[in-house]
Amino acid sequence: QHAIVAFTTDTTNGQTPEAKRLAAQCHLNLALCLLVPQDASKAPEAIICCDAALELLEANDLALRAKGLYRKGQALELQSKLELAMAVLSKAQAASPDEANIRTALERVRGKHAVVMRDGASESGPVTLH
Repeated sequence: QHAIVAFTTDTTNGQTPEAKRLAAQCHLNLALCLLVPQDASKAPEAIICCDAALELLEANDLALRAKGLYRKGQALELQSKLELAMAVLSKAQAASPDEANIRTALERVRGKHAVVMRDGASESGPVTLH
């Protein structure tokens, strides 16, 4: 968190692409720390971190964009927002089609969604993409 503040408030380097990329990487690392315990109560904060990272990244930084979308998809999965998780993970896969972790996560979420749809349960919460 301190590094994020340093990279985003440094008036000499805060607006450079390098500083923005480093701040984005810090946001993504923080998101990972929040996701590691597989605690759904930490998922909203992880999503905020991922969204912050995605806002800082250049459109052509596909590797980090894929990582941000992947982690956001994981957080949405923890919240059982499976349709939104599938949409976000699909974007991650489009950004990095050869990444096995993304493919595995997308298949897992699709499987969970199929079970939910088969059993007639519905997801809760609004569906919005960032």
